Amino acid sequence: MQERIQHFGIWIKKSEKNKINRENYAVINKCNSVWSPSTPARYSDPQERKKYFEDNECTLYCDSYCEELQEKCLIN
Repeated sequence: MQERIQHFGIWIKKSEKNKINRENYAVINKCNSVWSPSTPARYSDPQERKKYFEDNECTLYCDSYCEELQEKCLIN
């Protein structure tokens, strides 16, 4: 019988695939998952927009912002 673990109230089979570690916990995804048509208007200042996004449509986060967020996520 395979061992099961509880993750946020859900029982899942324990396996190599669901081991959470530092390398796979906060994987960078540059896509803006909360984008809406009003997002570009909220970042109308070009300097502010460049701080967070690498495109004018505000659909892709810039590398430096992603790395900053990842670093905060990985603080023990």
